[in-house]
Amino acid sequence: MSVQLTLRLRNGEKKLLSEPVGHTDGEVDLVDLHQAISKVQEKANNLLTVCVEEQKSAGLQNNRGAVEGNEDDNDEDEESENEPEEKKPKK
Repeated sequence: MSVQLTLRLRNGEKKLLSEPVGHTDGEVDLVDLHQAISKVQEKANNLLTVCVEEQKSAGLQNNRGAVEGNEDDNDEDEESENEPEEKKPKK
């Protein structure tokens, strides 16, 4: 017997995490089940942490390219920041 968890990532990839439970005779007690679930949870947390870090680094790289390409646009934003905002009439 085993505890299994299937993760479906945003890119469509599936990851199967599994941890055996109990003894070869088929007997499973609560302590063995808890340990197996804890191990699967730890594996899942580690995998998801790696995925999030990869997405963040990929996003930072994409943002750097966008920021470098739009440096001239910052002048227009600074000018509009100094202008007062229009007030909308109350209803």
